[in-house]
Amino acid sequence: RPIKELKRFKKILLQPNESKKISFTLTSNDFAFYSLDKSFKAEAGDFQLFVGRNSQDVLKENFNLK
Repeated sequence: RPIKELKRFKKILLQPNESKKISFTLTSNDFAFYSLDKSFKAEAGDFQLFVGRNSQDVLKENFNLK
């Protein structure tokens, strides 16, 4: 499995000094993958969510998928 994956990407254009409130929903399906037995499923565990303008300049939140 990759260390980081891009999910729910959307480009937002802002004018200088403009801000917008953005919301999105991630479901367990966003964390699912095909396992060795060819079933598509998400595994429980700890994850980190990164939101930002690039892969370095981000806000980070930890969560647990049950």
